[in-house]
Amino acid sequence: LADVRLWATLPPGLEEITLRELASVFGDECKSRAMKDRGKVYFQVSRDNFLKVKKMRSVDNLFVFVERLPDLCKDEENIKEKLETLPSRLNWSNALEEWQEFSGYANPVNKLKQTTDDNPSQEGPNETPVTSCSDVKPPRFRVTCNRSGRQHTFSSPQAAAYFGSGIDDYFDWRVNLSEPDIEVVLNISGDSATVGIALTKESLHKRDMKHFGVMTLRSTIAHGLLSLADISPGDIVCDPMCGSGAISIEAAVCWPNCYHLCGDNSEVAVGKARANSKEQDSRQCGSIDVVQWDVCSLPLRTASLDVIVTDMPFGKRSGPKSHNRTLYPRAFEEMARVCRPAISRCVVLIQDHKVMMRIIRGSRWWKQRSVLAVNVGGIAASVYVLSRTINAYCDS
Repeated sequence: LADVRLWATLPPGLEEITLRELASVFGDECKSRAMKDRGKVYFQVSRDNFLKVKKMRSVDNLFVFVERLPDLCKDEENIKEKLETLPSRLNWSNALEEWQEFSGYANPVNKLKQTTDDNPSQEGPNETPVTSCSDVKPPRFRVTCNRSGRQHTFSSPQAAAYFGSGIDDYFDWRVNLSEPDIEVVLNISGDSATVGIALTKESLHKRDMKHFGVMTLRSTIAHGLLSLADISPGDIVCDPMCGSGAISIEAAVCWPNCYHLCGDNSEVAVGKARANSKEQDSRQCGSIDVVQWDVCSLPLRTASLDVIVTDMPFGKRSGPKSHNRTLYPRAFEEMARVCRPAISRCVVLIQDHKVMMRIIRGSRWWKQRSVLAVNVGGIAASVYVLSRTINAYCDS
């Protein structure tokens, strides 16, 4: 069986985390053959292992390739006709089979519209025409077009409409923009275009979360932060500014053999974190304790934590940015107290780089291991990976 060609979208800046996950799920060969772009990873898996992509935790959306057309938009004259006739020139068979296997959609989809004359409709490569059956409900579909690279003479909605019209003529599917069974994706970059089918109906970043706050962290970003913390079985993992609990819930699901602790100073946030934690009770995951506390005065023993992973306030939706100048130093001093010297790791997502660099330069307790530039909802942010130094904590 031929390999399944896929691409995934993910939080920009965390591509290496997805490559690492590919090696964990599919093996080092899959990782070595994968290609990355900002916010995207392209990879191939064997058909036998295809459904293992459902195990991936670092990606927002998954797509299966139909075909890549390197020169589709090189000459934009008659682009409307090109896009309307494009569906009949593509080989849809493998991608549709893989989409059906992933989604569980049972009705036939790979068939052509019934012909009314003696000559059959133009067939795509390697496809056999099948007469539409009146008793089979056709799938609903929509086309999403994304353009980049240069200015085009057409808009994304226009390209989606032209291509969608061709799909309707070719397959006799029914357009439904709000509740489609199949989402066909047309990505145009400069002269080239890629056609694919979305495997995920909605972004995976909301998984496991039922109760959302104003600043709920995406579960896929939470997974990326946790993956950088080198978590081992038996570790005590803490998020001292947990919000709705996304980091601790992701940690409990993926690292069930650890003890997970989180808290926040907001009573509303703690309530949402507890509600989200309770939603996981029926699953086999690690236990989570949720506490209301002040990150600058944690009710924990000195040198009691192995790992801290947290999303620091950006100063965008929760208080002014100026508060970070006093909050960050006090929080990092208290986190240094409760972490184990020479052993503990700390991974933080922050937006205030100047304050963070000042803390690291002047700290006896933290050593910077690495920094990743990430994009969080359009905001340029950074992930700092820190190690606790060997210096024992003492009040400064």
